[in-house]
Amino acid sequence: MGRHYLFPMWEGGGNVPPILGVARRLIERGHTVTVLGDPTIQVEAERFGCRFRAWRRAPHRTTLRPEDDLMRDWEMKNPFQMLRHYRDRFITDPAPAYAADTLNAIDRTSPDVVVPEYTIFGAFIAAEKRACRPSPSFRTSGRCLPSERLRSDRGSFRRARSWDARAICSSATS
Repeated sequence: MGRHYLFPMWEGGGNVPPILGVARRLIERGHTVTVLGDPTIQVEAERFGCRFRAWRRAPHRTTLRPEDDLMRDWEMKNPFQMLRHYRDRFITDPAPAYAADTLNAIDRTSPDVVVPEYTIFGAFIAAEKRACRPSPSFRTSGRCLPSERLRSDRGSFRRARSWDARAICSSATS
């Protein structure tokens, strides 16, 4: 009997094909995959055999027109400004909306495993909220694909980055 995987993801261009490729391989092995994402991903996700749910509250694209892009990073001339914009507009500010949509999808689809695209912190928070124990691989009984790197990073920069990420996730779930 296969597992049910939930893949919260966004239309970032280059991230969609590899994620859907993993989803297709899981389906070929007898698992069920639900993609939670931008409506622009729906046709391709269903073509790969996935079930689909669209973001409702979280930022999302309904077209692939450049003016509808969430990041519009080509407008930024300063890389630090671009990073701040990316952090605020995509990662931190909308995290509660991504978490709410992911919680809704978890409650409605009852996945065994939640595998968020790595930039969607709200989806990780939602998986944790539903008693998703971090686990190092798909082989365990946990419900989400964790970032075990947060616990095993070496070097002071990586440890500091990991501490920041853990602090953000911990405060959001309390």
